Amino acid sequence: MKQCNTYIDEAGQTGFDIWNYQTQPFFVIAGVTMEEGSLDLADYVENMFQTHRQPNQTEFKTNDWLKRPSRRQCVLDMYRYICEHAVNVNVVVIEKKFMIAALIVNKFFDGAYNDFGDYTWVNDKEERLKAANYYYELFADDDLSKIGENLMHPDEVNTKAVWNILWEKTTKPEYKKVLVGVEDHLDEINTEFHAFAVDSEGLHETITNSPNFTAFSQLGNMIAMSAKQGGYTTRLIFDDCPSCTDEFKYIFDLFQKESIPDDLYTVLGFCSWKNRVTEFSVGNSQQDYYLQAADVVASLIYYVFKNILTNSIPENFDKNIIAQIRTMIGEGKLWYVTSGEFITKCMNAN
Repeated sequence: MKQCNTYIDEAGQTGFDIWNYQTQPFFVIAGVTMEEGSLDLADYVENMFQTHRQPNQTEFKTNDWLKRPSRRQCVLDMYRYICEHAVNVNVVVIEKKFMIAALIVNKFFDGAYNDFGDYTWVNDKEERLKAANYYYELFADDDLSKIGENLMHPDEVNTKAVWNILWEKTTKPEYKKVLVGVEDHLDEINTEFHAFAVDSEGLHETITNSPNFTAFSQLGNMIAMSAKQGGYTTRLIFDDCPSCTDEFKYIFDLFQKESIPDDLYTVLGFCSWKNRVTEFSVGNSQQDYYLQAADVVASLIYYVFKNILTNSIPENFDKNIIAQIRTMIGEGKLWYVTSGEFITKCMNAN
């Protein structure tokens, strides 16, 4: 069986200031899979850097090049080359503000913790999205940031504080009814979250309740399924990120041990990593051009998504890149959690 390596890097990382969506609205994580021993892609990225870098520049930083029109085209060319020559490219994008709204629904709209036993928002994806978009549009940034901070530290005080904010702001009668039904069950919700905290002792609670944790889990499942479909195994090599490395290793260990039926992938997005994703290690993008290739993919997609959100795509930007990203979405190579507002902007972007 063919052995590959998957190089992983991210964009939109704000350390432990997880919900800083005002300055970095998305968290993007990308995996670039290459056959072991293949050097073409790394040689290409190194050659592009050495050819176009400033005389005193010793490290390739995609974000810096994207800000400079004279070098932006180099990034676009590298992105195309990577997508054409990699065994696989998988990407996960999470809009931080929308994830907070989605967490509100996941935490407070579960019929198991409600006097009325209404599972509408568990069983009906459209209703779940509708509720998340309602809260995305309802709250000012300060309110959502406060909710996000409280949800990262689920205890009695913080959960009650979130419930109070929701009760004060919510106007839709059906959502008000849910909040009435859940009020006496807040301690049960905290018990569930605490159970995971105990199971994952030693990990940063800030990270395990963050888009980073969710995104890496989803990316790993996409990589594992691609390995199954492509008939290869792969190692994961992640650019060192001290605030997340232990948490990502925890996810690898969890999914690598579990035997999960592949049928669940189409339903829940989960599949077994066993005998598909074989190792997890940490690298350094300053010394590894394959990791820099993953940075190119993550940073460019972050750049496109952010500029679509803020209606600021440069006039001379190559619109074929946007079309290529749409194709990745259609092929299941790019998984995203974003608001309806952003999806509308994305579909209308030219």
